[in-house]
Amino acid sequence: MQQKSPHVSVIVPNYNYSPYLHQRIKSILTQSYQDFELILLDDSSTDDSAEILKSYANDPHVSAVIINEHNSGGVFHQWEKGIDSAQGDLIWIAEADDYAEPTFLEKCVTTLDNNKDVILCQTGANIVDSEGKRLRQNWDLWSYTSHDVCILDGNRFVHRILRYRNAIYNASGVVFRRGDYGATLAEVCGYRACGDWLFWIDLARSGKCAIIKERLNNFRRHSISASANSDINVGEDIKLFDALISRGVFTPSIFSHGFITNVGILRRKIRHVEDSRKQILYSKQLNKTSSIPYTWPYYYSQVCKLLSHLPWLCPHPWLRKI
Repeated sequence: MQQKSPHVSVIVPNYNYSPYLHQRIKSILTQSYQDFELILLDDSSTDDSAEILKSYANDPHVSAVIINEHNSGGVFHQWEKGIDSAQGDLIWIAEADDYAEPTFLEKCVTTLDNNKDVILCQTGANIVDSEGKRLRQNWDLWSYTSHDVCILDGNRFVHRILRYRNAIYNASGVVFRRGDYGATLAEVCGYRACGDWLFWIDLARSGKCAIIKERLNNFRRHSISASANSDINVGEDIKLFDALISRGVFTPSIFSHGFITNVGILRRKIRHVEDSRKQILYSKQLNKTSSIPYTWPYYYSQVCKLLSHLPWLCPHPWLRKI
């Protein structure tokens, strides 16, 4: 008799995260929701990650352990490989250095199953350090006054949130429906760090988006974190914004706050001189006719950051809590 396919495919892409793999995999295997397969991927790690992953090969949830002989050059190639191997109706890309609360999968699956027009479900996250200690940071755009679920039209989600920043800052906090994402993934694989923003925008536009206002994910920030070390070069930044402009996400204007903040000024802790040099290139690339000094966007972004502490004065909607 043919075996029933799992409802969820959990994909763990890994590169040199051996110190965190046991905690990550344990947090998946001990989920309160158990109808899933586990796909373990390693991108030719130089530590003992491959041996750790192989030690789980006989677990009944593990459907594949795929070890690359050569490094693919970027995590999105691993996303693509995992999604191509997935059998489930739903996908969870569980980053190898993060970990989840026991009810994460249950609450996301319930939300998706009860709302067939919802294409992705995101939860809040605790920001933790290398030892799992919670940091006093909050990257979510909502308050936690109640553990409710907010459902937005995908186009509204993009216009209200993803237009101004990549609010889906950690793939580990998202479960989405499996679909034909070949063209988008092929484009995303051309990026080393920021391609996920394009992926979430294309995905969101194909349905509705749900936000569970509860911290069910633990997003690790540490010295070897890919997100902490994503010092993207100017060429990739400009390529990203050309793609966003072609999608009509925002217009190529020096006044676009989405353009100003997302080039890296607020997203990365880089030196002022680097900001200034980048602004020259961004201004020339996206607003060739502007007479505004190239340093103006930097100072404007800092004013907006200050105003974010005064919600009633915020000039842009992504700074307000939803």
